Amino acid sequence: WPAQMNSAAGAAMQWVTTTSGWSLLVIPLGLIALLLVLACTRFGDIRLGPDDSRPEYPTFAWISMLLGAVMGIGMITYGVAEPVSHLVSPPHGLAEPGSSDAVVDALRFTFLDWGLHAWAVFATFGLAIGYSTHRLGNKGLVSPILRPLIGRHADGAVGKAIDVLVILSTLFGTTTSLGLGAAQISQGLSRITGVDLTGTGVQLLVIALVTVVFTASAMSGIGRGIRYLSQATMLIAAALLLFVLATGPTSWLINLFLRSLGGYAGGFLEISLMLPTDGEDLAWMQGWTYFMMAWWISWGAFVGIFLARISRGRTIRQFVLVVLGVPSLIFSAWFTVFGGSAMFMDLERDAGIGDAATENVNTAFFGLLDQLPLSALTSVVAVILVIMYFVTSADSNTYVLAVIS
Repeated sequence: WPAQMNSAAGAAMQWVTTTSGWSLLVIPLGLIALLLVLACTRFGDIRLGPDDSRPEYPTFAWISMLLGAVMGIGMITYGVAEPVSHLVSPPHGLAEPGSSDAVVDALRFTFLDWGLHAWAVFATFGLAIGYSTHRLGNKGLVSPILRPLIGRHADGAVGKAIDVLVILSTLFGTTTSLGLGAAQISQGLSRITGVDLTGTGVQLLVIALVTVVFTASAMSGIGRGIRYLSQATMLIAAALLLFVLATGPTSWLINLFLRSLGGYAGGFLEISLMLPTDGEDLAWMQGWTYFMMAWWISWGAFVGIFLARISRGRTIRQFVLVVLGVPSLIFSAWFTVFGGSAMFMDLERDAGIGDAATENVNTAFFGLLDQLPLSALTSVVAVILVIMYFVTSADSNTYVLAVIS
């Protein structure tokens, strides 16, 4: 009953965002402050494990896994779509559509959705679970970390209920990401072959085939399948980013990155607490900022358990600074290069990528590649990248759900 489900979910979202949408902005902001306090005080020297423990994975492998396992598919689906959508419909009506101010605001609010706020949620869960499992010797569940709050109930029916809710939350968050991945793969295949392959049947086939791959990879363990796939995916993504940077408006993108990053940092508190003023503004927030923050919170426990698993031996200071800083910076560069290039194409060449993205976000990434050299080759690379991100995300989901259940 998709219509009934859509109606019920829409009503639920309307009620939640109208009554407590502010919490989706305040909670991540509070977590950023908490994490920085932990990192910058004496607590920062504590290791996630015994005092003599050392990191289990090299730093490059560690960063590759935390990037690939978490939001990789989103980098393709929204890497172009979100900035160009904000250019067409500027956040909170702060700028004129298509203006130079709208270009900067498009990236500032994209950084808000994918930067420090998101990773603060993941880092808080990861730190709590890592300390609980590696330092205190508890099981890799969420319920033990709540023992100081709910006491013995953490080991009884209440604790079990919490862990079941974590499984359900993880499943819904996973559905969002992997659903986007299947849609993106089928869209890419349609572009490459010239045949419409965006139907439900094709997407089900894509999911079935990729399921075989990620199941085999997950069975090989984190130290083998997930680690090596994440590193390979990271290298392919870096190569594609450098290609777009070199063949796109390079100087314009570098200037835009610095200006947008400065605007994001300078107005950080302002945009972090910018709540809707009317019904139209609320609808925009539901489509973007509220949706993104709710997505990250629903993924918090899953990502936290996975981050805890791969971060044994790291100090709290290392963990916080890297998990907060490195992905936020990498994602900012990614959205600037891809989203910025698309905005340039729309403004200078009237490419229509923004209008297309408004209709279907899955078309935006390939719409940009069509404007650059070697589009046939880069489209194939992009599809391969989505598949690999799909596999690494599903890998880590499979592992975490197995641990929890």
